[in-house]
Amino acid sequence: METIASPLLRALFDVEISRVLLRADMPVFTIVDANAFYLKQTLTEGKEIKGKGLFQIFDPEKAGGGDVTLKNGLINAVKENRSVKLEPFKYDISSADGLEMITSWWDAEILPIRGNDGKPKYLLVTTQNVTDSILNAKLLADADKRERELNQQLAGMNEELAATNEELEASNEELLATITELSVSQGELQNINETLEVKISERIAELAKSESSLRSLVMTAHYPLMILRGRDWIIEIANQPLVNLWDRTIEEVTGRKLMDILPEIEDQPFPGFLRQVYDTGVGYGQEEQVFHYNAPTGPATKYVSFYYDPLRDENGEVAGIIVAANDITAQVHSRQQLEKSNQDQQALNEEFAAINEELAATIEELSASNEELVLAQKDIEYKNSELATSEGRFRALIRQAPVAICVIRAEDLMIQEVNDAYLELVGKERSAMEERTIWEAVPEAAGSYAPVMEEVIRTGITFSGREHELILIKNGIPENVFIDFIYEPVKENSGSVTAIMVLGIDVSDKVKARRSIEDVEERIRLAVDAAGIGTFDLNVPENTLVTSDRFNELYGFDSTQPRDEYLKIFHPDDLHLSKSAH
Repeated sequence: METIASPLLRALFDVEISRVLLRADMPVFTIVDANAFYLKQTLTEGKEIKGKGLFQIFDPEKAGGGDVTLKNGLINAVKENRSVKLEPFKYDISSADGLEMITSWWDAEILPIRGNDGKPKYLLVTTQNVTDSILNAKLLADADKRERELNQQLAGMNEELAATNEELEASNEELLATITELSVSQGELQNINETLEVKISERIAELAKSESSLRSLVMTAHYPLMILRGRDWIIEIANQPLVNLWDRTIEEVTGRKLMDILPEIEDQPFPGFLRQVYDTGVGYGQEEQVFHYNAPTGPATKYVSFYYDPLRDENGEVAGIIVAANDITAQVHSRQQLEKSNQDQQALNEEFAAINEELAATIEELSASNEELVLAQKDIEYKNSELATSEGRFRALIRQAPVAICVIRAEDLMIQEVNDAYLELVGKERSAMEERTIWEAVPEAAGSYAPVMEEVIRTGITFSGREHELILIKNGIPENVFIDFIYEPVKENSGSVTAIMVLGIDVSDKVKARRSIEDVEERIRLAVDAAGIGTFDLNVPENTLVTSDRFNELYGFDSTQPRDEYLKIFHPDDLHLSKSAH
């Protein structure tokens, strides 16, 4: 049965993105391999799906109509030998116990992997479950309908209040438009990131054919990676990001037993997982795990994601373990702070709460995508020596890349290569960029970024910036933009910098949308406070209320009371009005 054989490639394949590798044997599309996140999303964990046809596993007759979209996308990718991006489609999947079908919506990108004859041999399919986004869109529509009903009830108020409601309605429409734009931007950013990851994975696959390159790959990886040998877990190789995770040095840990370095983890889950992988020969990983350790400054705690993969000897026996990890402490703390902040906030109506939660999730996904893009770009540094042997392929890659790229010669800052995406980003014609230095072509950015580029050339250290604000002259017109960018040094084998690769993404829409949403939320709060309106949310099935302070004040209470207490204040002749309304 075909599969990804290299343990290191398996660790790189099992990234936090749902992926499955199919044979291009249409119309069967045999499953060659699938990572843990694909199995989790498709509820096929513990099931044997490798070697079986895709539609044998996922019955198209029960898919709810999306099978045609998926089949056509796979067939087009093979026949046309090109990447295919599918619009969101409905494809219901079976529950884990197989007793029911679960409504599911998906995004998918299909990338053909060519064989020696240039024809597609495999299809790398990247999927994302977008069911929540699709269903939330309906919830937003329902929320908009309820808001219009509320505006009709308030129509009898004075002219000033009516004007405020109109402004709120307009702001809500603007917010919906902004969310739509953010969704599009997120999709574009994800596509860019996935394309870059695929290209980088292809380069790594070529290098990983030789076992002798394993040590170099570990030491130059930009995420924590190490190799443990034997049942004593002796640290054979550990890279700098890994020892940074422990607040140690490479010299302190190399050649020593893991439990001698970190005896404090004995009562934590990690030793048990290592023994499980060593004994069973089956890899194991977790997306989030608390890690307590003794730093030089005292006891410390971090959060990590990790994957343990067995390393086998020439006889197929487990001889060690490959450990891939990532420090996610900042992300976990951010999530915990957000949860605490949400608990401390006063209860708002369901419409605005749903919008805020969706926006927070979107921003978090964009932030994660940006971080993954930065990590992916750092890996490009390791591939520079390989790319230098194929200048034609390198230039074609730059011109076809969906992200803005400009290559600048280090010795005189002359522009060597620039793609259409970069020309669009800076608003220049190709003739205005070629055979010029970068600051001759884009003089308006020289004051702020020329010193940064000189420092990257001098030190050979990558520089990245997020949401930098600057004014670009686009087609002769000054325009204020926000840009995420990376200055990546291209080095010779000797380590000297020969060129600078500039990668940029215009995130103006994202920044402006976030600021617009913050402004809308503040205006809504001020409008409600200024109007002196008492508000409440009624859960009809449970007959419970969530009330504002002003509402309680109007009814003469200090805090929220059971609904029956409020009804006691009603005149007996008016009680039927409450029953009719609900």
